[in-house]
Amino acid sequence: NISVQSDTSAIATTIQSFVTDYNAVENYISSQTTATTSSSGTVTAGTLTGDMDVESIATELRQFADAVPSGMTGAILDLNSLGVTSNGNDNTLTVDTTTLDAALSNNLAAVKKLFTDSTNGVATKLKSYITTTTGSTGVLATQEASFTKQYNDIGTSITNLKNKITQDETNLQNEFVAMETAINTINTEKQYLTDFFDEPTSTSAAPTTANSSSSSSSTSSTTS
Repeated sequence: NISVQSDTSAIATTIQSFVTDYNAVENYISSQTTATTSSSGTVTAGTLTGDMDVESIATELRQFADAVPSGMTGAILDLNSLGVTSNGNDNTLTVDTTTLDAALSNNLAAVKKLFTDSTNGVATKLKSYITTTTGSTGVLATQEASFTKQYNDIGTSITNLKNKITQDETNLQNEFVAMETAINTINTEKQYLTDFFDEPTSTSAAPTTANSSSSSSSTSSTTS
C-alpha cells in the first residue's frame, strides 16, 4: 500500500516565516513612528512620528491578523486557531508551535481555506491590500511623491534665498560705496568752503596803483 501524506512540517515552517515577515514589517513601522526619550529627558521624534498613513498601515495589518474570515466554520476560524496570537505588547505576533502542529495534523483542509480562499482567505486579502498599498497609486507612492515634492520645493527655496542674499549683499556694497563717495564729496566741498572763508582779507588802505603815484609826483613838482 502506498500512503500519501502532506508535508505539514514544511507548511508549519511557511506559516512561521509569514509571522516572522509580518513582525519585521510591524517592528520597522514602530521604529520609524515611535519617539524616544534620552536619559536627560530629551524627546526625539521618529522619522515618521505622527504620519497617519503609516500608522494606518500598521493598524490595518493587525486587523488582517485578527480577522475571522467570512465562511470559516469548525475548529479553524482564524489565525488564533492556529496558535498565532498577539504577544500582548505591540502589533507583533507569536506562534504556539504545538497548537499549529495540531491544527495542521487534524484540520489541514480548513487551514488551507483560511489562507487561500479566493475571496476571504487571509493570504488572499493581505496580498490584495499590499498590492494596492505599494502600487503606483497607493498610499506609499503618494507619500513618496509628496515627500519628493517637499524636498524639491525646499531646495528651490534655499536656492532662491541664497540668490536673494547674494543680490542684497551686492546692493548693500554698492550703496556703501555710493555713500562713501558722497561723504568724500561733501568733505571736499566742506574743506573748500572752510578754506575759502578762513582765508585772511585785507583791511588796510587800498593798494596804491601806478596812476595814483604819478599824480602825486606831479602835484609835488608844481608846488615847488
